[in-house]
Amino acid sequence: MSLLRRLTGRFPQGPTTIAAGLFAAAAVAYIGEQSRRFASRDSKASNSEEGSSNESSLEVKCQVFRCGPAPIIWPPGASFASGITEIDLSGCGLEALPESIGELSGLRKLNAAHNSLASLPESFGNLRELRVLFFLGCKFEEVPPLLGRLPKLFMLSFKANRLRRVLEGSLAPSVGWLILSDNAIAELPRSVGQLKGLRKLMLAGNQLVRLPEELTEGCKELELVRLADNKLAELPTKLLALPKLAWVALAHNDFNLAHALRARVRAPPMSSRHTLTVRKGQAPLGKGASGVVFRGTLHLGGSAESDAPGRLKEGSPAGGVQLSETDEWATSVFDGAKLELVSPLNTPTRPRAANPAPQSPGGQARGSPGGRQEEVEVAVKLFRDAKTSDGDPADEMAATAVAGSAAAQPGCSQATGCPHLMRSFGRLPPGAAKQLAASLLEQSDPGGGGGGGEGTFGRGDLGLALEFLDGYEPLGGPPSLSSVTRDVYPGDDPLPKVGKGRTPRFGLGEVCGVLESVGWAAAALHSLGISHSDLYAHNTLLRPGAIARRPPPPLPGGKPSGEVTKEGDGWAVLSDLGAAWFYKDVTEALESGAPPPPPPLASSPAGLVERVEVLAFAHMAEELLDRSRGDTGAGAAPAARAALERLARDCAVETVAARPAFAQVLERVREARALYSARSPAV
Repeated sequence: MSLLRRLTGRFPQGPTTIAAGLFAAAAVAYIGEQSRRFASRDSKASNSEEGSSNESSLEVKCQVFRCGPAPIIWPPGASFASGITEIDLSGCGLEALPESIGELSGLRKLNAAHNSLASLPESFGNLRELRVLFFLGCKFEEVPPLLGRLPKLFMLSFKANRLRRVLEGSLAPSVGWLILSDNAIAELPRSVGQLKGLRKLMLAGNQLVRLPEELTEGCKELELVRLADNKLAELPTKLLALPKLAWVALAHNDFNLAHALRARVRAPPMSSRHTLTVRKGQAPLGKGASGVVFRGTLHLGGSAESDAPGRLKEGSPAGGVQLSETDEWATSVFDGAKLELVSPLNTPTRPRAANPAPQSPGGQARGSPGGRQEEVEVAVKLFRDAKTSDGDPADEMAATAVAGSAAAQPGCSQATGCPHLMRSFGRLPPGAAKQLAASLLEQSDPGGGGGGGEGTFGRGDLGLALEFLDGYEPLGGPPSLSSVTRDVYPGDDPLPKVGKGRTPRFGLGEVCGVLESVGWAAAALHSLGISHSDLYAHNTLLRPGAIARRPPPPLPGGKPSGEVTKEGDGWAVLSDLGAAWFYKDVTEALESGAPPPPPPLASSPAGLVERVEVLAFAHMAEELLDRSRGDTGAGAAPAARAALERLARDCAVETVAARPAFAQVLERVREARALYSARSPAV
């Protein structure tokens, strides 16, 4: 097997030879007599924590073969080992690291993922500059105690190992990003409270029954926690009271499992009057840990309101999901519904106008999937069986179906008509998702549908027909290694900064529109007892034209590169409920005609859950305002900006119960938008 790996560090210029019999016993990675020229990095934006200006990269070919143990042999007469700062040894079939790895005194990042490592040599404790360490998919049964002695270790990953315990003192106090997901950990050590700078904690897929008091007493900097798919017996209210916690995922725990199961039952099925057509041979619209998404066409056979929610009528010749490989329909029956797949050569492209036209924020909701429309383009999501870092895909399906149907159907409490949640046209008929997966994934995702990859589709009932948001784009990008919990935005780097903020990208009216969209969606979710738990810019999808295209700012002495197009309205949809979880029973909220339940007290467990997510909203508001400071045109109404800045501060107060609920947040955003509209000339 031949693999390509990279070493990064301060090396002498010119060709260099490395010989390294890296590992013992049955597997060895050998870097043998490889000559490479070093490509110096452009270091104009060098950061002292990420690398120095005289670093270079060396690409080496690793050949894995059976051989006896051997030490690492560095080039004679050169300080080669101490100059290496990064090594990627992932997937090399390694069973052990040699003692000589301790010679890499300047190493800052090591990726040893997907090997057979189960222990570390004692010399590993000499890597006192190490900041990032990946052991994803290895065979460790405990976190090696020597890691607790590494003074600069910041990011540590033992995801998907065999961990059953984390020894006291095995976690370095410097760790700020800890990933222990998908193991069998039943208890955290009390010494976890010594991680005073811990910001991101990933613990999904373990056996935790409770959290140690020391975690909430000592880790006051925690911003994001993933605890889905554990055995927590009660809602960890002390965790929710942490002043900086903004994202907490708790799906599929003992304390809320009953809520999730009720929601699964209440998740509406696709109307038996509708028919879903999916073309065979198409590439997926997207893939993720929880499933795969394809494009389809929903043929509406009458008003959805005529079907009782939660029932699939039997014997309807037009109902169900259609599949056919030729012009003639070949059908499979699922409780009276047909499943057909059409040949791509014989299926015309549906016009975009077939989709319901969205309204601007503040206007009426997008139309119900019923009514007089004959066809609607949809996104068909097939959910995998395997659990993910966010929990069980069945919970994601239930949250998406319940929230999406509530957003589209009348008589659904406070979520009625919310246009900023992705609409759901219902669950696919039982068995339909499995057959679709078998047909569609044969070419596009080999192994994904039949037994390999990240889970299979054997349950056969995990599928949804969702609104297809053609042309929508994410507002931002996911957090990076340096930003940890905060999203990154186009234009942040390497473009120059503007004042105290970032490169201007948003008009103030657009900021108002985005915040109204997200606030409205979050208020609708929490009225149903659903926490999104991943409220981020990268999960906020902008309608085409919602944000005006702005030219980059000119360099010093340069001329502007163009004019700003007409300001957009900031229309957005909050998507991706993969981390969502139910913190109360949805039955009451979904009862047609029932009055909305009273909002929970701010200090109650449900009130704290909502106000934790309000802090995530505050971060988004701060990020957008920071990136709009350079907008000094006629639309930059000072009173509106001041109102939004006050709202962001109020949403970020350290006393969680003192933050406003999302209904109040939405009201204040609308007031700020009204100020902006009243004080601004037409743009």
